[in-house]
Amino acid sequence: MEGGGGMNAREWLLILSILSIAFSVAVIAIADAQQYPAIPVQMWSVNHETYTALFIREDYVVVFTAHGDIDLGYRYISVYPGSTAYVYRINGSLVTTLSAGTYRIVESGGSIQFVKLKYPGGTTNYDRSGFFSGNGEWLVENPQYYGTEARVALLGGDTEILGFRTIDFNNTAGTFYPVQIDYHGRYIAIGERPSGRVLLYKYCAKPGGGDYDIIWNSTVIGDIRRIAMTLDAKYLVYGALSHPYLYIAERDENDAVSVIAQIPLEGGVGALTITDLWNIGYILVGTDNGHIYIFDVKYKGTPSDPYLVKHISNATYPEGTGTTGRFYNPFYNRYSPPENIRLVAFSTNTNPYVSIIVDIHNKTFWRYTGSGLGRATAISLEGNYLFAGRSLFTTVNPDVQSGNPRVRFSGTTYFNYGEKPYELSQPIVIDADSKDYHVYFTSGQVKLTGILSISRPVTLITDQTIKEGKLGTM
Repeated sequence: MEGGGGMNAREWLLILSILSIAFSVAVIAIADAQQYPAIPVQMWSVNHETYTALFIREDYVVVFTAHGDIDLGYRYISVYPGSTAYVYRINGSLVTTLSAGTYRIVESGGSIQFVKLKYPGGTTNYDRSGFFSGNGEWLVENPQYYGTEARVALLGGDTEILGFRTIDFNNTAGTFYPVQIDYHGRYIAIGERPSGRVLLYKYCAKPGGGDYDIIWNSTVIGDIRRIAMTLDAKYLVYGALSHPYLYIAERDENDAVSVIAQIPLEGGVGALTITDLWNIGYILVGTDNGHIYIFDVKYKGTPSDPYLVKHISNATYPEGTGTTGRFYNPFYNRYSPPENIRLVAFSTNTNPYVSIIVDIHNKTFWRYTGSGLGRATAISLEGNYLFAGRSLFTTVNPDVQSGNPRVRFSGTTYFNYGEKPYELSQPIVIDADSKDYHVYFTSGQVKLTGILSISRPVTLITDQTIKEGKLGTM
């Protein structure tokens, strides 16, 4: 402006209330219109084969091309011979890759490193792999790879194995696949194949025997590929390929074991895990011909009488999974408390792969496919993220006010009205708040349900004499 008369301008603050977002995601089979589902939002994908995956807190996801494990305290990671573990930050950036062996995880100042363990004496790398006890002090070497040469390693040293225990494999099939070890390293469960039993071992069970001896075995049921054992070794959940039953066995305080449930399925057990390693929680089962079962044994059911939460058949999607292929994962996934999770995932070993994500509360499910082998699934401990197939997803939970899955945005935009109303058909740019995360949309729609304008007068007069009232208009 020129001259001293001056004309006041106004700067307007526009606050946009974004109350709903329409995602281009199909919601399938909502069972209860009053209960809305959590929504999986795909964040990023990998371009390599996946076999299984595990999270390190909510910060990293490790994607394995074969068997692998991370202890529950995030101190150790183990990688199968001849395979690779890809360590990604949760934003999708690759940190490093790991080859076969067992490593100590070292975190400091926001960085993460992996130091390979050595045999006792500290001169030779320990290149074997396996699965960790609940307390992270023991590693049972993978009997699927090492057979009757598998042992149990003591991990108490910083970067060195302290010693080994032996396993008595006499009078066994000699070929094995799944293995589980309890919290303290006292009990081990191993599945035989191609036609075998579940074997339950206990440390020092027999005088003069091996360090671990068999205290119970199931009947022969076939090619056992999946076992889930609670951390106190009280419950064993298991099944076999081409054998249409799921079994639950219970061990009492005297080490007597009995089968307390035999559940008929539409196919053999190809994928299996439990969500609570102390109390079973939910049992997740994927069959070798494309069916999915979710059982509740904690809230509405019991270990001897599981409650069927959801059965998804292998019918054409969206009525079913749309595949007759074998579901391969979940498999060796560890502690995922049912109080923290809503979304669970299943993936096949087919090419192209099929991943099914299910909201266990709402019973809604989604189907994703992709080329190549994408067997992996995993759920983060707090349930904020899941990995399925070859992609990482984040969970958008129902809003506490509306019940709808909803993302809340915050930000501000400024513009000057001038002499005429602002043209709302013009694009509005919102300056995002300074946060350490970003949300990206490839499609969708934003609906504005309210606009609030607040005027703030701004004077353009800078002459101090006039502002102090020493001059007036004649």
